[in-house]
Amino acid sequence: GNTALEGADIERRFHALPASVPVRERLETVAQWVEDELRNYMLIHRKEMLSHLLEITDRGDSYTERYLRLKKQVIERSKEMVLSAVPADPAVLLRRWFGEFCENETLTRALKTRLAAGKLYYEDAVLLLYIAAKLGNCRPFGAYTHILIDEAQDLCPVQHRILRALFPKAVFTVLADVRQGIQPLLNTGSEEELTRLYGAAAVRISKSYRSTKQISEFAKRYLPPDAADYETFDRQGSAPFEWTVENAAQKTAALLKEAAEKYRTVCVLFKTAVDAERFYKQIKPAFPDCVPVLSEQKTLSGGVLLMPAALAKGLEFDCVLIPVFADDAPDDRLMYLFATRALHELHIIREAAEH
Repeated sequence: GNTALEGADIERRFHALPASVPVRERLETVAQWVEDELRNYMLIHRKEMLSHLLEITDRGDSYTERYLRLKKQVIERSKEMVLSAVPADPAVLLRRWFGEFCENETLTRALKTRLAAGKLYYEDAVLLLYIAAKLGNCRPFGAYTHILIDEAQDLCPVQHRILRALFPKAVFTVLADVRQGIQPLLNTGSEEELTRLYGAAAVRISKSYRSTKQISEFAKRYLPPDAADYETFDRQGSAPFEWTVENAAQKTAALLKEAAEKYRTVCVLFKTAVDAERFYKQIKPAFPDCVPVLSEQKTLSGGVLLMPAALAKGLEFDCVLIPVFADDAPDDRLMYLFATRALHELHIIREAAEH
């Protein structure tokens, strides 16, 4: 009937450990402390317990053996309670977190349905991995001392936290242009957020060397008014060609033939892989040499390529063509990304809206 340890004492012990230590490891540390405290308690109160057991033990049974069994059971059960205080399954925690903090019942219900079916959205999986990393279910890569992340704006803040949890001893170099994120709702959208996530100093690289001055100046028009300006390398070339036509696919195919004779690498850029594949089927009869690049498994070579925005990041081409269809025009963010892929020549082929 006596209390050996208060729950509040155990909880304080847990939170006194560094938050950087995975939950599973902290629970194991606390469980060992609980064992030590109970052993000490039972040693101090050994005579009282033996006296009580002597009174309730049947004649012929050993009350000291009963004491040892009881001692073992109490310690094992107490450690088990500590270790199970936080569920080991990330899905259980995710479901509990949504139930406790998310007021949107539709969202909560949909998540529970997906968890039950074992089919998750991309953002669900990212949250599960983050929880698993914080629990200590993922073994950290302690041997790595330096991590370089390119196109860092394409990762969401939780993914950056996962990387920090998985590489606890590493120094990070993070390269990003927040203006080139292609998924605004998932990307890390500001330089300030990145520096806060890594506790880092920012070094701004403000001069563009890829495109001609004319193409760089053209691309700037798609930046928001509050975007920081950047310098352009003074390499002269032709101004971007802007076409307004009735059939964008037809005009693009005609321009491709000219560009293919002039340049080693030519690329037509689209919002999605579906758009690129649809366009490929349209122009394949007239231009069979073009190559659709619809996944990262595709090996890039010279020639004429058709590519979605997600795969064009970090790449550059001698000539870039951007078909802008009347019913599905890229937004300014994508237009900036597309335009800055061009080294020497840029074509924007706008399809006139039907009246």
